[in-house]
Amino acid sequence: MIFEMFEMRDIYLPKLPGLTKHCQMIDILIFNYKPKIYSHLCNNNIRVEMFCSEWIFALFASVIPVENMAIFYDRLLQDGWSFFYKVILSFLNQFEKLLLEEDDLAGILSVLKSQNHITK
Repeated sequence: MIFEMFEMRDIYLPKLPGLTKHCQMIDILIFNYKPKIYSHLCNNNIRVEMFCSEWIFALFASVIPVENMAIFYDRLLQDGWSFFYKVILSFLNQFEKLLLEEDDLAGILSVLKSQNHITK
């Protein structure tokens, strides 16, 4: 039921339509709410799929400390994908300065893919 409720199956179907949908949504949100980060990512040829795919496939298990996962999943089940998107914007807000200081693809992706960033 949860799998269907969150359209998780779509994420793993051939051609990954669910993953594409969520990456497009995240791209739009970053463009609208974090324009400096969006420009910085574009200037460094970084597409949202390069860092968000892992977050979507694993529902943030790669960046949220284990002790905070229950809280995250409770909120995700309560509020759905909108909560997931809010967490992404919060994460980007929290690390905006650090992201903008990085000046190459490897450095930017390192910040975005670092483990245990999200603590609240």
